[in-house]
Amino acid sequence: MGPPGGGRNFITPRILGHMYLVGFPLLDDDNMMQIFNTILEWKFRAENYPTEVAALSKKMVQATLEIYKNTSSELRPTPMKVHYTFNLRDFSKVICGVLLLKKNECDGASRHVRLWAHEILRVFGDRLIDDTDREWMMHQLREQTKKNFQVSFDEIMIHLDVNKDGKVNTLDEVRTLFFGDMLSPASIPQRPYTECPDVAVLQKEIEAHLVSYNEMSSKPMDLVCFLYMLEHLARVARVIKSPGGNALLVGLGGSGRQSCTRLACYMADFTVFQIEIAKGYDMSAFREDMKKMLTKAGGNEERTIFLFSDTQIKDEGFVEDVNNLLNTGEIPNLFPAEETRHIVARCLGRERVAVCEMVRKAAADEGKAPAEREILKLQRDQVAFALACSQSLQDATLPMEVRHMAVCLLKNVLPAAAHPDTAKLLRAAILQALDDEALCCQAALCAGRLWKSAPWPELVPAVLALGQRGGELLGGHVVSALKVMQLLAEEGCTDAEMTEAALAALRAPISLQVAVAALQALAALLPAGTAAHQAATLSAALHALDQSQLRLEAYRLLEVCVSESYNVISIPALQQLVAATQTSIAGDSEEEALAAQELTRGSQGGLLRQAAPMLLPPLLEALQRKPTDPGWTLEDHLPTLSESACECLMAVSKVLGDELLQPVLGFVSSAMASQEIWHRRAALLAFGAIQEGPAMQTLQPLIRSALPRLLEALKAQELFEASAAAWALGRLLDVNPAAVPDESQAALFEVAVLRLRFAPSLAEELCYCLNGIVDQQASVLEPQLFGTVVESLLLGAAQAERESRVQLALFGCLCELLGRAGEDCLPQMQLVLTEVLRRIAAELGQHAAPVRSLLRCLRVLLLRNAEINSSQVAELLAGTLHLEPTEEVRCVCCAKVDAVGCLRLDGCQMVGDDE
Repeated sequence: MGPPGGGRNFITPRILGHMYLVGFPLLDDDNMMQIFNTILEWKFRAENYPTEVAALSKKMVQATLEIYKNTSSELRPTPMKVHYTFNLRDFSKVICGVLLLKKNECDGASRHVRLWAHEILRVFGDRLIDDTDREWMMHQLREQTKKNFQVSFDEIMIHLDVNKDGKVNTLDEVRTLFFGDMLSPASIPQRPYTECPDVAVLQKEIEAHLVSYNEMSSKPMDLVCFLYMLEHLARVARVIKSPGGNALLVGLGGSGRQSCTRLACYMADFTVFQIEIAKGYDMSAFREDMKKMLTKAGGNEERTIFLFSDTQIKDEGFVEDVNNLLNTGEIPNLFPAEETRHIVARCLGRERVAVCEMVRKAAADEGKAPAEREILKLQRDQVAFALACSQSLQDATLPMEVRHMAVCLLKNVLPAAAHPDTAKLLRAAILQALDDEALCCQAALCAGRLWKSAPWPELVPAVLALGQRGGELLGGHVVSALKVMQLLAEEGCTDAEMTEAALAALRAPISLQVAVAALQALAALLPAGTAAHQAATLSAALHALDQSQLRLEAYRLLEVCVSESYNVISIPALQQLVAATQTSIAGDSEEEALAAQELTRGSQGGLLRQAAPMLLPPLLEALQRKPTDPGWTLEDHLPTLSESACECLMAVSKVLGDELLQPVLGFVSSAMASQEIWHRRAALLAFGAIQEGPAMQTLQPLIRSALPRLLEALKAQELFEASAAAWALGRLLDVNPAAVPDESQAALFEVAVLRLRFAPSLAEELCYCLNGIVDQQASVLEPQLFGTVVESLLLGAAQAERESRVQLALFGCLCELLGRAGEDCLPQMQLVLTEVLRRIAAELGQHAAPVRSLLRCLRVLLLRNAEINSSQVAELLAGTLHLEPTEEVRCVCCAKVDAVGCLRLDGCQMVGDDE
């Protein structure tokens, strides 16, 4: 248990008092020899390595132990070499590297001694940063080779003797010692790990791999294969080949870190997974990407490399998740319980096959031929496993829980387990399960996946018959039949007869549940339907709008209709749709209004253009509605209906452009003159919503004439009105900054800072506004006002809720201001530095996110002001943390000893260079 940080949390003495504390002492030399010697001897004996190689096991462990102890004692971490920390993981990596060379690649004891030296250089040598340390490591290798293996280092490495002096004692000569799997073609599944004695041959092979990669990739790489590049490529390839391998690639931008990684992954037949940073990319989006990656790697058994750059660290939580992944192999609470059950069921199928295969091999070893034949007959691969599941599914004597698990497991191995010889049996089991109401949904997913391998004609009649009795649809099974149709369509299995059956169920529904199920089924079936079916579906959905209980599902179906078949909508149908949408937006039901707005916002430009004259009045009215929750405050999100109406108006503005100005500006003018606060708030939101779409030359005079009124609204006592004004001004500066004169920006800046100081509940909207002003005005900001703004931002961040959106917005605005302030504000930054350090000390160890946000500010300060003395900052940092002057000050993010140099020079890996 270590100090807090790096994924460890502080544990109070009160809690520790209820625990048993177990201490583990460091292993002594005898224990380490016993552990690693046992591993090597077992491997060499189990795979029948040559006798001269097996005899090296104890010598290798002894030599590695002495290298490990000498390196740990001689190469100590310093402020310039903080990564010189060695532990038993490094010891084990050397042993695991030796085990990579298979028996058929052995060439006497000399090759294994060279392999041992190569692994020492990769694990220990690659961490060294100067030639003095590398030459010391070279001396250690020569000494331990002579001492433990009783051979001459020069003799076994004679092929590396470049200068032909009979000795291999220079760093340039040892650089050409290569082991790896780079000489094998990329298509070989088990590429052997072997020695690469000729650098020229290796270079030609790598160039051939590069040509093959460029032929297959949409982003070819123009690389030059020289010795330095080959070294790094070999290092990355070795990490990829090692189980659970991971590496931190350090270098300047453009030095080839990603290119070498992508080429090495291609050679090893790995898939590169990399997140794509976009505007609005946050922690939830990162977690979704992690789900996709881990599902591919673990659930689908795709060999995957996660390539993560420091410029992609938009949130410190990204690094925390990666840290957990490296330490424990998982990200806590990443998958909900339902998804976990599906993943476990999918993996369970593979595990059962693996267990049966182990039993089969054990039976064969013991000469039990009958047992071997039975196991091979029952479950040899996925096909046999699918057949076993189908038999359990058909057995009506089994409990329902067992049959449900069988159909879930069957779903997880399809369509990979589909085979022409067994398809008939699988289809029969699935059709039988479709007739069982408790199993029909999972069976439908099985049917859809089996359909992907080969369509089968019996499926559609069976589904239609599921809800029929005497030729007519009855209520007992109709809902199940429609649900099965929906699931089949989502899996890609569609048919005209299923669409007609769903339309028939919707036109004459037996119950409300049947009608809802029919609407959901049609939404899934529509994209693959004919034009006639699309027109009929549109007509049925418009008819369903007349029933209030079906209106929500009808709007969802109409959204699909408008997206997939807008061209087949007739003028009367379009007018009916627009009228219904207008009625719902203006109605009393908030859910219906939201569904109608979602339909309008997600539809094509043609519908928006047709619907705009009728939709504008209810949309503007929806903007004025008060929140339905009487306890709503500015700390909450915008009212759901108001937010949706504002977004819908923004979409309409992009389509209609200048045509929208006259009606909206008329509404804004009248609403701003109202005494009702929610009317004025709606006017401000509407003015902000139309900033994108109309021509700039049309908007510019309108914006300039509206600026005084917007500033007045920003000063309003009513916080609801002021927040809307701040958002409208922020959007104006974000979309049309050139329309705001410099003098207006300066006045707006002063008002925004004043409001930030005395109205902290407006902080998030004010920061949106301030960010736009900082982009334009920070470089001409006077020092006195600069200090006031910084003080206000720090005060607001201290008062905001921990890790809230408001606090993150305030810290982001502060970093932006510090980075863009003019040169005359640099003296003020010394005072800001002291205050930031004081706040770091106050927050340290309690709330990780605020500390790291403050560290971003500290880093900006150090980067902006080169006159700030590093030792002075270190002294201040030590003082604020109550350390002795002789104590080392470590970076709280990446544990480097030189915290100031970490932030200013080479960059903290946790904070990111782009901040």
